Amino acid sequence: MTEKHPKVRRLGKQQKSIILESIRCHLLTTLDSIVGYSEILNEEFSYEPSEIMGDDDERENCISAIKNILKTALSLQKKVDLIFATALVESQNASYDIALFLQSLRHSLLTSLYAIVGNYEILIESGIKRYGQPLEDDVQKIHDSAQLLINSINKLTISSRTNKYIFSSPIEKLENSIKALMRSGAKKNHLAESRPVVAGTILIIDDQPAVLELWQRQVEFFGYKAVPAEHWSTILKAVKNTKIDLVLLQMLMLKTNSFALLKKIKLQHEFKSIPVIAISPLKKNQVAEKCFQLGAIDYLTQPLHHAIFRVRVNECIEKKQLLDKEKEYTANIQEQKQKIENFSLNGLPQSIVERLENDKTFVAERSEEASVLFADIAEFSQVIDQLSPQQTVRLLNIIFSAFDAIVDKYKVEKIKTIGDNYMAIAGIPIPNHDHAEAIAQAALAMQNTMATINKKMGINIHLRIGINSGPVIAGIIGSKKIIYDAWGKTVNLASRIEAQSQASKIQVSESTYNLLKNKYNFIYRGEIEVRSFGKLKLYFLLGPKKKRLPYGA
Repeated sequence: MTEKHPKVRRLGKQQKSIILESIRCHLLTTLDSIVGYSEILNEEFSYEPSEIMGDDDERENCISAIKNILKTALSLQKKVDLIFATALVESQNASYDIALFLQSLRHSLLTSLYAIVGNYEILIESGIKRYGQPLEDDVQKIHDSAQLLINSINKLTISSRTNKYIFSSPIEKLENSIKALMRSGAKKNHLAESRPVVAGTILIIDDQPAVLELWQRQVEFFGYKAVPAEHWSTILKAVKNTKIDLVLLQMLMLKTNSFALLKKIKLQHEFKSIPVIAISPLKKNQVAEKCFQLGAIDYLTQPLHHAIFRVRVNECIEKKQLLDKEKEYTANIQEQKQKIENFSLNGLPQSIVERLENDKTFVAERSEEASVLFADIAEFSQVIDQLSPQQTVRLLNIIFSAFDAIVDKYKVEKIKTIGDNYMAIAGIPIPNHDHAEAIAQAALAMQNTMATINKKMGINIHLRIGINSGPVIAGIIGSKKIIYDAWGKTVNLASRIEAQSQASKIQVSESTYNLLKNKYNFIYRGEIEVRSFGKLKLYFLLGPKKKRLPYGA
């Protein structure tokens, strides 16, 4: 059987970068696994009560070994980041010897990895099995990851003389993946560059004028509108005077505490819906985490990759503008809904509308003290025979609009109009002890207004008015077209009294007369037959009594 020989290839600059990235990714990914499982184990032993986990020397040994593994793995992560950051830059030199780098890497990492394996053995000896299969499995995964790294590092072979290399299987597979990513990444960058920029305005914040100017030029070069700001007053001025779609905040400023500024920005009402991207040369997870906690939507490290920058900024601006459109659409719907609701409630008294807002179950109420008025144009059918439909509607609109102003003045509530008939009520829905006087004043004003309209328009129209006082039931009826109406004997009698009245007269019932006789002048009409009510004493209202002047005045 022929033995398989490992792949052997000569190295160029790009291949060196790919090799280094492959090794780095393999190391960090596997170390992440070790860190993750050791953190889980550390929490299990730290937070479980001693009666469950035990409280003896073996338990303490387990805790100590787990903490040592976690500390070593975290230290290795930092070391790998530092080592490869330098190596990736130096590898671009033609004279760079990657074989010497790998030899140095082996010495730098193996000791710590063997320490992790040693702590694993301590965990086994301390009886980790007695704490259950899940914990034992986690410990085994830590060991397997550490052993995988040891084996991978030991199998790395590169010849300094021939500048050729041989890789272990995991890293070779990772190398192929990185090559594919780099190839597809190049295509993606090309697509990103060709992707149209979303039109938007970006507020750039930095307290260094020279840096701010550079930022402004770069942002404008990418196709966005830039608004620079150095301090809080210019930031507020910018957001009040300009529609901002995105904020770019430099976290590494000389004079300003950028974290405090970010917090202040997100607490400001004007910035509630504006996304903030924090930018910094610091590649620290703690910095990014703090920015996210304070309200930043993204965190980008410098130097910026142009294509990535454009994609991230585009996404933020697109989301902001979509949210703006959604808010505008919602506001329009709410406005239309309010218009429809206002139109539906337009025929209701304001006090009823306010009560409906607080109590949707309101339907009806009763008042023991109310006065009802009906006003009707005498011989209206003969009047409209002489007018066109347009003239008829215009005339009624003039008359009833004038009546609307009168009832508002005297705090009387208009109920409805039916043809040429106008109905109003006092004492409900707003209680009024002087309801009879209020309705009397309104009736007298209506007659005076009718005389004025006749004179101005050169016509001769007369009103019949009927008033009655007593208990009334009022409430809301209808579903599609809501109206506020009143019912009861008091209402029915007021309507009959109006029908029995005479042109240009205000006829009132005995109950209304008794409420007003001390303040108003009346003419007793006599007992009149009223349909459905029999003979009733009725009176014509003339007007208020004149106040007597003091003797000698």
